[in-house]
Amino acid sequence: RLQQEEQDPSDAASLALAQRLQASERLQASESGQAAGRHSGSHSADRQSGGSGAVRCRYGASCKFQYCQGRTLGRCKYLHRSREEERREEEAEAARRMASRSPPPRVVFDAAATPLWLNRLGDDAAKAAQLDEPSTSSGEPCRASPPEISSEQLVWWQPFVRRALFGTFGVDYDFVRRLLAGSPATAEPGGVAVCVSPDDHTRNAAGVDHATHAPWAVVSPPFYDDAASTRERNRLKKGTMHPKLWVLEMRGEGAADAFLRVGIFSSNLGAYDSQINNCFWVHDFPLLPAHAGPASPSRFGTDLLRFVEALLRPSEELTLAWRTIFAKYDLTPPAGMHIISSVPGAYRTEDHGADALRRWLKHTLRQRAPDRRPARVEYCFSSMGRLENKLVWQPLKRALLAGAAEGAEVRLVWPAMATMLATMASRESRRQWWADAHGLVGPGEQWIEANWEPCAHFSHHIMPWRHRAKTYHHAKVAAGLSASGELVWLYQGSHNCSGAAWGKRQMDAHGTWESLFMSYELGVLFIPPSPLPAAAARRIVPWCSPAKYYGPGSVAM
Repeated sequence: RLQQEEQDPSDAASLALAQRLQASERLQASESGQAAGRHSGSHSADRQSGGSGAVRCRYGASCKFQYCQGRTLGRCKYLHRSREEERREEEAEAARRMASRSPPPRVVFDAAATPLWLNRLGDDAAKAAQLDEPSTSSGEPCRASPPEISSEQLVWWQPFVRRALFGTFGVDYDFVRRLLAGSPATAEPGGVAVCVSPDDHTRNAAGVDHATHAPWAVVSPPFYDDAASTRERNRLKKGTMHPKLWVLEMRGEGAADAFLRVGIFSSNLGAYDSQINNCFWVHDFPLLPAHAGPASPSRFGTDLLRFVEALLRPSEELTLAWRTIFAKYDLTPPAGMHIISSVPGAYRTEDHGADALRRWLKHTLRQRAPDRRPARVEYCFSSMGRLENKLVWQPLKRALLAGAAEGAEVRLVWPAMATMLATMASRESRRQWWADAHGLVGPGEQWIEANWEPCAHFSHHIMPWRHRAKTYHHAKVAAGLSASGELVWLYQGSHNCSGAAWGKRQMDAHGTWESLFMSYELGVLFIPPSPLPAAAARRIVPWCSPAKYYGPGSVAM
């Protein structure tokens, strides 16, 4: 086990292993091509000219098999399908399902009962899991499987989906069409709204596209006002549209089937994110009684609506439509639930990012006894920005430790190079994190900078579940844990470890300190009225906790 530093504290051996595995994979690919040539009779329809005698996939780059990419066939050709074939099959299956007119059993989402779900892994990730050993990569016994859900369970029954709003960093529109096939929302102008930013928002103006995916609306939220100065535009240049939000208005046959389903995830809007570990917060908000007047808005509902309105600023029509929808439902969350959002801009208030996190934690935990406060805070993420000590890291650290016991510590839960090589560089699973477009973004050159303070806080990210040991982690979760392991608070959402997400301190033109946010982000902070028992915390936190600090020979991936 390479990640067991007691046995192998150096990453030099890990790098050598990676080189050997890559050489072995090249040899295996060559042998597979030769074998395919010898058995070309069964694959004659797929043979391509060129004199090599090797059999290649006839679909080329459009093949849906994850590891194909138009390469020589090393497996049976019937594992390969074109995107068009897959879409036709799924549409036919959706049509058969709709014809039955019998909705499947509904999963009622109550965030008080299940504050965090994990995604159900896709087929390719599940196949890789079959190669795992019957214990975690740390050598510890496996935990019981966490609660899991799929995208299909979130949608439940398409004919009941009246309106749908999505906020995402990346989107696969074919995936959304298949997911909502049979929903009346797909045929109504603006019934489906997707908020996503173009690749370069500095060159593409904010606005609404009603034509490309008509009748849907594709909204590009603004990062600054049209009258913004060049200095302000440059400050927000690196910002991204990064939240992962689903809002589904469900109207079924009875009153019990009328609700607003709100999901705040770490997963983007595409099937590709079912191949990596993602976390979900989901809650069903009930419809207000017809005879009842307007409900007193909850802080949670107000903050969520304010964020949605920020996304929909380019469209007054969509803003009004969703404001009206929100007013029909009781948006009172379970006790202890708070919205943590970030919206591009400079602010002096404590309404966004790390400032909002610090405010809620300090206000809620300051009256508790020391043994009911966090003794450590563990924070996992999938990307790291430049953590300037005074302007980014120290404010974020203070926010994470707000309301904690004296002497509490922060652990940045991140996979070491040895862990990644041991779990991902598998010849059998054919997973290669170094060549994956959805791979992790680590500290980079910051790791070797002198006096880079976050370096001392890095701790091992090790999956506690066998069937997830060979998958990337894409979750963004922070947990405040007491000295006895009780869960004091939990954050889940889209915020990665960066100033763009959590905020960067700066002085304005008048010498006043303010927080600059470059990206749209969204998450939920859960502070239960009483800390959850350590056994419950172990079922919720998606890594082996307490996370073990890096040793002298460890290198961040």
